[in-house]
Amino acid sequence: MLNNSEQDRAEGETPTIHHIIKSGKRQETRTINKIRDDNDEQQETSKTIMKAFTNHFQRASQPIEVQAESMKESVHRITQSINREWNDALMAPIVLEELKTAISQGKPNKAPGVDGIGLEFYRLGWDIVETELLQIMNIMYSEEALGAHQARGLMVCIPKTPNPTRISDYRPLTLLNSDCKILARVIVNRQKPILQVIISPQQHCVMQGTSIFEAVATIRDVIANAEISHTPRCVKSFNLQAAFDRVSHQYLEGTLRANGFSESFIRRIMGLYRNATSEIHINGFRSNSIPVKRSIRQGCPLSMLLYAICINPLLQALEDGITGVKTGNGRSGIATVPYADDIAIFLTRREETRKLQEMLGTYQKASGAHINVDKSRAMAIGEWDATRRIMNIPYYGKITILGFTFKSKSNITNKEQ
Repeated sequence: MLNNSEQDRAEGETPTIHHIIKSGKRQETRTINKIRDDNDEQQETSKTIMKAFTNHFQRASQPIEVQAESMKESVHRITQSINREWNDALMAPIVLEELKTAISQGKPNKAPGVDGIGLEFYRLGWDIVETELLQIMNIMYSEEALGAHQARGLMVCIPKTPNPTRISDYRPLTLLNSDCKILARVIVNRQKPILQVIISPQQHCVMQGTSIFEAVATIRDVIANAEISHTPRCVKSFNLQAAFDRVSHQYLEGTLRANGFSESFIRRIMGLYRNATSEIHINGFRSNSIPVKRSIRQGCPLSMLLYAICINPLLQALEDGITGVKTGNGRSGIATVPYADDIAIFLTRREETRKLQEMLGTYQKASGAHINVDKSRAMAIGEWDATRRIMNIPYYGKITILGFTFKSKSNITNKEQ
């Protein structure tokens, strides 16, 4: 069957031999013919490739143990909490207008979840299904837990590199049922105004009026200001390994509670994960269901918002504990420029490095996060001494943050080529 979601032909155009051949070639490029498993052994049959992916994600879905004291210290950084009025608004029954808005926000021609029902079904049949769908959404929201079939996701693996050879070279994306995604968008729309109060203003991924381009411009201004003034500065870009997949559900629940969300609302959020399972889709085959006991599912409209809440205690700690820098436009005290899990950290004093290590260590123990030192980068700007490494992270003459490359005029012996 030709996949109608591929943008090969105009709407209503009958598929030709050209379209069928092109679709077949596309499918061939998505086929995984060989993979190195977690034991570094190469697998080349459909059965062993599926087993390698299944074993990997079974381990990656197990609960992460967190340290209670570290979690307590981490969430203690949260200073803003929501009030009763906001909680009442979050708990109110879903009304028809916000349900219609949530459906209209979904992108067209997206792959459906395991139930096979795409968003177009609800859009085209809105006049027929609106009353029943509203009742279903309110039942799903009020029962504080999804049914086993509703919470089942279909995991597809998207290559992160042109020639992937290992499972870590693939990004897992979970295809969820459309009804679950509609409910998630309703919750997102209710929470967005609240986030403007409880999330650090430095965060650029969920705050209204900010964007990835503003984050890049801020980083550029900091570097330019330091170069012009010959002021010693260090910019660090930390790589959080499988950031969304390593969020402890215990930590997620703790941060929601520390932000003042009601217990009923917390149960509703955690209910989205209580019965969650994933089936891996590889080469046209599906694995058995894998219980999801940790992570924030990429593919869910709520994922970015929940991750912003989870990482916010770290951002607050960094803003409170690091002096920060001044930009060319006069802004001062900027210690971080985050966009979701992509964080640029600016140091002005070498003695702050120990404090930085302590804060990052506390966050890792509290949340389940893991900093991948091998993929983290540092860059000296101005007259910063680059002969001594911080956290064993090497210095480079250029650094890529948020897909943009920034260069330093400092003399670094091990410049990245």
